[in-house]
Amino acid sequence: MNTLVSMLFLLQAQEEFDRLKREVEESKRHQRELEKRLDALEKEQKESRSFLDRLLSGREEQEEGAETIFDEGFWFVGKDDRLRIGGSAQLDGRFFPEDEDGDSNFLVRRARIYGTGVLEEHWGYMVMGRWDQQTPNLHFAWFESQHLPYARFRVGLFKEPFSMEGLHSDQYWDFVERSIAVSNLLQLEDIGAMLYGKLGADHLEYGFGVFNGRGRTLENNPEKEFAGRLVVAPFRGVIPVFNDLFLGASVTTSGQEETLAGSGFQTGAATRFFTWSAGAAVDDDRTRWGADLEWLFGPVALRAEYLKVDWGAIDLGGASENFRAGGWFVEGACVLTGEAKRRNRPVLPDKVFDPGKGGWGALEVVARYEVFRLEEDVLDAGFATGTDAVRGSTIGINHYPNKHMIFKFQVQYLKFDDDILVGSRQNDDELALFARFQFEF
Repeated sequence: MNTLVSMLFLLQAQEEFDRLKREVEESKRHQRELEKRLDALEKEQKESRSFLDRLLSGREEQEEGAETIFDEGFWFVGKDDRLRIGGSAQLDGRFFPEDEDGDSNFLVRRARIYGTGVLEEHWGYMVMGRWDQQTPNLHFAWFESQHLPYARFRVGLFKEPFSMEGLHSDQYWDFVERSIAVSNLLQLEDIGAMLYGKLGADHLEYGFGVFNGRGRTLENNPEKEFAGRLVVAPFRGVIPVFNDLFLGASVTTSGQEETLAGSGFQTGAATRFFTWSAGAAVDDDRTRWGADLEWLFGPVALRAEYLKVDWGAIDLGGASENFRAGGWFVEGACVLTGEAKRRNRPVLPDKVFDPGKGGWGALEVVARYEVFRLEEDVLDAGFATGTDAVRGSTIGINHYPNKHMIFKFQVQYLKFDDDILVGSRQNDDELALFARFQFEF
């Protein structure tokens, strides 16, 4: 009996040993598979990592001469210098369902080629030409010191430190057309000098500069324009959901002396709704200020901005009227396919458009409501013709096939407070459809 019990015990012990042995072998096999997958992922990461990333991380090999590559544009890379040549284009279609609103057309909205890079590791530069107008001209041309991230100094032709929407690239803005207030009240680019940077682990951004105040034109302005902007990210590193909440404030002031006759304001569809009368001119101080909010969280972006300008006195035939204008908008965007929204950067699709492999790119919905108001007194006094207010909404869908391309389809409806003259017709509203294909390299 004891012998039988001993044999049963030994058999049970052997079975337990064999089971443990099998589990150990299975665990080792699973570990080997994980190691193989890890090795494959590391190899894939190394192969896909761009040459530019290796340069910026400081792990590039020191070579004599220069190397030419294509990665996010054409790069010419030397030991201490880098030059990138790139370009972008925006091909638009504007359609008016109602004939009285305007004439539908196709246009090359923007076509640009640029060179940008770094000299001797710490001197940055950019030169950008634009071919979307009758006469090609400069869009950007600047040079800057990049030695200190908290105090960079830039000179040349570039964007003034004013307005959240104005400083965002039109290539990455969610809408085909900028808001009416920004597109009419700002010159965006100007010639001058600026000190800018980031402080406190990116909790504070600033920019202060002095400019001609005439935009891209080479015309001199004896009384220069002073511009300043501050942006704070108060909850960065404190409240994760508000990590990318940015609050901004901007201001400019300058003296302006120019003729206004024939100029005015227009919608994104190029419909003129306010025109200065012949003989109108300004010779006074111009002040602009604004406040803005931008919040990015995962696939969602929410933005709002308020702008106000005071041009001082407008003169016409010995009479004078003060002129002020302003506007605001609120807008939102949501990437339905789940990719993250990035600040002043395009959406990067998790799966690029390739139906054969099940990839369809990223899909986004956008919506905006805006209001633009003008001084009514100048209209009542005959200094200008048109309307004193415009309000409206824009909705649309954006498709990102890959990181280089975007398709945008949007509908905009605007309501004018007063009838405006469009051709030979009087209109009190406008319905426009916008389509855009854009790409960059």
